[in-house]
Amino acid sequence: MPDFDANGSSRIFISYRRDETAYPASWLYDRLKTEFGGAQVFKDVDNIEPGDDFVDTITRAVESCDVLLAIIGPDWATVTDTRGRRRIDDPGDFVRLEVEPALNRNVRVIPLLVDHAEMPDRTQLPEPLAPLVRRHAFELSPSHFMRDAEELLIVLSHVLTPAPTVLRDPEPVPAPAPPPPWPMVSPGSARAAPMPPRGTAAPEQFTTARWIRTALIGAACLVVIAGLIIVADRWLQPDETASPTSDGFSPPPSIALPQAKVAMPADELIWRRERDNEYAIVRVGLDGTEGKVLARTKKAYAAALTPDRRTLLYLLRDDEVGSPMTLRAKSIDGDGDRALFADRSPSCPILTQPAIRSDGLLAVVCEEFDGSGALNLMTLDGQIVRVLARGYVADPTFTRDGRSVVYSRAPRAKARGGTLIKVSCESGAETVITDGAVDTDPVSAPHSDVIAFRRISGVEKAVIALVDPSNGPNSKPTELTAIGDYAGPSWSPDGTQIAIRRGPEKGNGAVQVMNADGTGARPIVANDGYASVPLWTAH
Repeated sequence: MPDFDANGSSRIFISYRRDETAYPASWLYDRLKTEFGGAQVFKDVDNIEPGDDFVDTITRAVESCDVLLAIIGPDWATVTDTRGRRRIDDPGDFVRLEVEPALNRNVRVIPLLVDHAEMPDRTQLPEPLAPLVRRHAFELSPSHFMRDAEELLIVLSHVLTPAPTVLRDPEPVPAPAPPPPWPMVSPGSARAAPMPPRGTAAPEQFTTARWIRTALIGAACLVVIAGLIIVADRWLQPDETASPTSDGFSPPPSIALPQAKVAMPADELIWRRERDNEYAIVRVGLDGTEGKVLARTKKAYAAALTPDRRTLLYLLRDDEVGSPMTLRAKSIDGDGDRALFADRSPSCPILTQPAIRSDGLLAVVCEEFDGSGALNLMTLDGQIVRVLARGYVADPTFTRDGRSVVYSRAPRAKARGGTLIKVSCESGAETVITDGAVDTDPVSAPHSDVIAFRRISGVEKAVIALVDPSNGPNSKPTELTAIGDYAGPSWSPDGTQIAIRRGPEKGNGAVQVMNADGTGARPIVANDGYASVPLWTAH
């Protein structure tokens, strides 16, 4: 059942054209529903049940709303019907049926400009919609959609919050009169001062015993403070035995990941395959034998293995269009599945494949809706520790020592490859590794500084290559394969072999294993559907 009350209780109405702005309308609806509750927000597809009178339901929703959000795309006022007539000129146009009565009721109508749309001119609108041009518009930029949405939430919160009730100041209460001072008793006096009323403590006299007691207490405090200073000094000393991944960051929150008692055997890897419209994340042996199924769903994506190869991180999305992507952790023996965090937040609009190092710190690219993004260091609960890079960035992998991240930076949106760059987790200093613009999918070797990656060559064609970051951008990568349908790669635990996906992205795919020098290539398992990149070690 929808949250919307059929009697008309929603306070925010989202007006949009389905064939133009359905995508931003869906994201905005989800964000508003999270903030204000589903009963406060109306959007046609989500709030009208089968069999309901469409026009009647919309009319009642508009009549009851406090705010109408008119999402305006580039063709909002000019789109035509099958006969070539402007839809906005039709009195029965659903957008007009929504906006016109709201303007007549003097409801707060907020035009939301998306996809670089501009506010229509008065001459472009029919007369009943002309007052819309006087309403101050709000832009939802595709590159900063979530940030702009948060600003809109602030505006809506002010609009929907009722004015505070004015209360009369209470009559002042007179303060009680201070008690009379109690006379001091001189030492040795035979006569005592009058006793205070029962239940009232008289002030203590400054006797010699009191001075001694005060001195002893002060000395004890000094001893305690000195001890604390010594303990703190030792605690703050650098740990000479610290892990090589220690880089000055506070340790991530203590989140217990589901973990197998023993690591996954070296002759097994993980991949995702599709059969009968169902995706499954499975363990596969080098002999091609399919083992334990770790996840079985229509929207699961293998993401990363922890360095100890005891836990799988994977991404899960509900079937509903526009639903959040959740990063989950599961033991490689199939037990202890738990959610870590989801996207659709201001800090992470679109979650992509993470990399993880031994202390649980993540390297994650959080994309914006225009394809750009931020390479973040994040904790297991989704908190950002540091932003390492911004732009068209993708495919992070920690270096062997965990002190740096290698990623791909593309020159533009939707580019299939980019330049490989190494960035320090501590200082943010960057080093260019490859000087091309067609490289992607870097993965660090487990026992050396070598990076395996994929170099794009033509449409859906690539070669698998190796590069040593210490040689700088002028070093020539070593190509391990001829041009073909490759994706991946992933290193074996001992660093002597590399697993890749061989075959088209959709269709017949196969997991192929070869030696680290490119020799001995052999397929280990084939699939009659989509085969994702195999996971053999941590990315």
